[in-house]
Amino acid sequence: MSNNESCPFCRAKGAMLTPTGTPGTRAIYCISCGAQGPTERTTALAWASWNERKEADG
Repeated sequence: MSNNESCPFCRAKGAMLTPTGTPGTRAIYCISCGAQGPTERTTALAWASWNERKEADG
């Protein structure tokens, strides 16, 4: 799970970002603020979607 980017809302990194869901419905979840990335089929795809998301305004 290396090469992951920080949370776009609270900037948490590392252990604050964790995969959640069951196989087939994986997403990256920020423990710090509760943000969740897109749901994907695998953890690797969930990380890829998390890392490709747009930054939050502000």
